[in-house]
Amino acid sequence: MARPKKDAAEKRDKRLTVYLTEEERDTLYATAERENRAVTQVVITAVKDWIHRLTEPSTAPCTDRIQRRDGLESSFLILETAQRLFAKYGVAEVSMHQIAKAAGVGQGTLYRRYANKGELCMELLKESAEKVMQEMEQQIADIHGHTNQAIEVLDSVIERAIDFIDEKEDLLASVNQAQLIGDNEFYQKLHHIFCQLLKMAELEPRDMDIPLAADILLSTISPSFYLFERDMRKYSKTQFVEGIRDMYLNKLQSRITE
Repeated sequence: MARPKKDAAEKRDKRLTVYLTEEERDTLYATAERENRAVTQVVITAVKDWIHRLTEPSTAPCTDRIQRRDGLESSFLILETAQRLFAKYGVAEVSMHQIAKAAGVGQGTLYRRYANKGELCMELLKESAEKVMQEMEQQIADIHGHTNQAIEVLDSVIERAIDFIDEKEDLLASVNQAQLIGDNEFYQKLHHIFCQLLKMAELEPRDMDIPLAADILLSTISPSFYLFERDMRKYSKTQFVEGIRDMYLNKLQSRITE
């Protein structure tokens, strides 16, 4: 009577292994023999392990997600706290230690995200600076490449950049000058905008070094230079802009090819 049971078991095993390769099937039978278990039991155990792996979250990715979320929450808390303290006491009067204490984070956590107060201020400037850049880019798009309007738009862009310095002077004053040029993304965007407008103007001579011209113009509206002229030399914003027009923009306008 043992034979029918054995035949039934063999048929069941065959159905269970029908989709396996010959190598996989040999491995399965070898495992069953080594563990002294029926093939069915080995298959059920393997399926249970597979389901368990699918339904149980992976520890490492989960930990990474939690760390990323905690990092974003900490950054938001730090920036929100800094903004509140700056508004209450003034940017110059608030230290990184005060920000860390008020935000409830360790100083190590704060300095890992922002090496100094200048970097933190740059992050607070980011959203408003991006909005100003978009306004400038829209101005360029609106003139549809008309050569005779390029310097006029450049004039408007320069005035808007100075307005931005006036609006955000406390934050900008805390940023090291070196952080505002070179690889700084906003400097690079402004430089690109200035180059676009200078190229669009089709100035004579045609071999004019446009990237250098853009850098020179940008140096005249750097926050440190403008704030020095405004606060130490006592020039108003209107006088400052008129000076740039007289020294640069009017001369550039006269060099546009007809």
